[in-house]
Amino acid sequence: MSAVEMILAALRAGAGNPAVAEPYAVLRRRLPPVLDPGAEFDEETLEAARVVLRLAGPRYTVGIHGAEGVQVGDHNVQILLTLPPLSPAA
Repeated sequence: MSAVEMILAALRAGAGNPAVAEPYAVLRRRLPPVLDPGAEFDEETLEAARVVLRLAGPRYTVGIHGAEGVQVGDHNVQILLTLPPLSPAA
């Protein structure tokens, strides 16, 4: 993972996550307004990104090809209704 990819992953993982609010704020303060794909980052900025990623916890890749009724994520609710078939119009 490149430095920019790691920082972007940390920004995604930390946005709106109260568990990492403080480390996320530290990372945001260390970044320029626009990330250049070829940018070089100092070790303190990279460490801030590592801290956010470590505290945010693991992310999973879920394969759902061909599946039906799949829920991905936390705190989901699924309600299934079985309805009778429509009768043909008379």
